[in-house]
Amino acid sequence: MRSSTVFLFHMLFALYLNGQISGYSVDIPEARQNVQELRDYYKSLHLDDKSDGSIFTSLLESWKGEEEKKLLLSQVVPMYLKMFDSIEIPKLQKSIKNLKHMLSVPNEEVLKQSREKLKLLMELSDVKITDTKIQQRAIRELFPVLQAISRLGKNNHYEETRKRRQQLARRRRGSQS
Repeated sequence: MRSSTVFLFHMLFALYLNGQISGYSVDIPEARQNVQELRDYYKSLHLDDKSDGSIFTSLLESWKGEEEKKLLLSQVVPMYLKMFDSIEIPKLQKSIKNLKHMLSVPNEEVLKQSREKLKLLMELSDVKITDTKIQQRAIRELFPVLQAISRLGKNNHYEETRKRRQQLARRRRGSQS
């Protein structure tokens, strides 16, 4: 539990820096103060926490795209909210209330969509891909899937080759004039 609390500030700050919750009611100095109050409390418990590894921030740092981060945060933020609901220490309630509010607004407005997307992805694992009828439908959808894959990398080989050919053709036309 202490590790989760220790990394909350880093999570809020990373959200802020990545623009995930810009425009929402997140006051970074207040968040820092609230998180520090929680850190101080857990530090005073002298818990034997030998693991200094991160729980969430290493994932947040390794997932680069905005949509990836939203997907990850759609799982992490509810965990923090659940954690806060389980903390029943009166002197921490004001800080917990503030932090819950900072997490709740983006959770409901932005991250809910990502949670729904993740749910749909999880449902894919239940598809009986060995069923002949499912296979037939999957084959019908294969070409659009391949097209989507080809558009994934903005700097894919085909696109670079096409641009080079276009530039060469323009140069030829320019030199002929």
